[in-house]
Amino acid sequence: MGGLKVRIVLRRMAAMLLAAAAFGAVSTASAEDVGELEVVHSWTSAGEAAALAVIVEEFEKAGGKWVDTAVAGIEAMQTLALNRILGGNPPGSVKYVAGPQMDNLVEAGMLRTLDDVAAEGRWSEVLPQAFLDAITREGHIYAVPVHNHGQNWMWYSKEVLAKSGVTEVPNNWDDFFAAMDKVKAAGYIPIAVAGQRWLEQVVFNNVLISAAGRDTYLSIFRDLDVEAVRSPEFRKAAEIFGRMRDYLDPGFPGRSWNNTFNLILTNQAAVQFIGDFVKGEILAAGQTPGVEVGCQLTMDGSTFIISGDTFVFPKIDDPRVRAAQDLLAKTIVAAETQVPFSRLKGSVPIRTDVDTSSLDQCAQAGIAVLSNPEAQVPTPEMLITPAMRGMMQDAISSFLNDSSMTVDEFIEEFAHAVEG
Repeated sequence: MGGLKVRIVLRRMAAMLLAAAAFGAVSTASAEDVGELEVVHSWTSAGEAAALAVIVEEFEKAGGKWVDTAVAGIEAMQTLALNRILGGNPPGSVKYVAGPQMDNLVEAGMLRTLDDVAAEGRWSEVLPQAFLDAITREGHIYAVPVHNHGQNWMWYSKEVLAKSGVTEVPNNWDDFFAAMDKVKAAGYIPIAVAGQRWLEQVVFNNVLISAAGRDTYLSIFRDLDVEAVRSPEFRKAAEIFGRMRDYLDPGFPGRSWNNTFNLILTNQAAVQFIGDFVKGEILAAGQTPGVEVGCQLTMDGSTFIISGDTFVFPKIDDPRVRAAQDLLAKTIVAAETQVPFSRLKGSVPIRTDVDTSSLDQCAQAGIAVLSNPEAQVPTPEMLITPAMRGMMQDAISSFLNDSSMTVDEFIEEFAHAVEG
């Protein structure tokens, strides 16, 4: 469904629902009378489920009643949720990627604001500015951020590198490809890639931030500068990304991220470029991040691409459901939730005022980089519309999957996406 069409339909539905509500009785149930809350999400892998259980436990301990609706796949989950909202049967909460994805619902007036909850919890004092910007529209807060994930990590099997004769983890692209040649010669998969469009973009983002630099990255995604796409810096990143095609296994198209990461866990592949949410899979496999599986921010550990999920709350008249929505928002941001959740999810706590000393060595490395504001950049999802993101993903996926596509052709297709 196109963005304009979605906005029109949403506005019409919002008007109908508000008109219907005007003729209904308003319940006087107290805020403490918490009803059931149906939560729609896509956290279905082992690591994701374990982390989610922390939120559920804390929510129910505080008096909430969680009703779980898990849908495999982000796009399938959001389609289900959108259809429910448009159909007048919204769930109590929906997981959304932080950024413009919620804008159509905000513009149509179909999401609750969380201003009172945010003020009570001092969110402006304890949350990173990048996330505050991602959840705020015209001065109002419409979502609660859950975690701070680093997107630009290189995860590697220490065993595969050692058995391939790679004695030092590469921290530049020339050394990286020299190492991958050794891995390939030893009979292992050099680069494990998950063949889904959003995950292919994650790999490209890793290459872009490290090869082209922070300024070029922000010029493209924040400023939508098409000339930055045609710059020598972007060309260098495109050439590196194209070169990766020679180091992939034939089974990558369509493969899920967790099945791909299993190739690292079982020492069948050397490296995977993906966010730190894979740490949940490391823990579920009985391993330790930074021990059996190594970690490094791509390529030299100097930049951290911030990404994360949020939960939004559709407008629902029942005051008991609204009380449950408030309770979940408070539960997610609470310090007692954030640290154990992050330990299992693989993320960094969304709060800046909690003790993170108990987190793994990979998390500590990320926190150290995050201490420098200049090292932080938002993920593209926080900056561009879903439609533009889709066009970029089309260009990236076409280039990665078609070895006959040239760097020049890729650059022009990506430039077209930036132009909109």
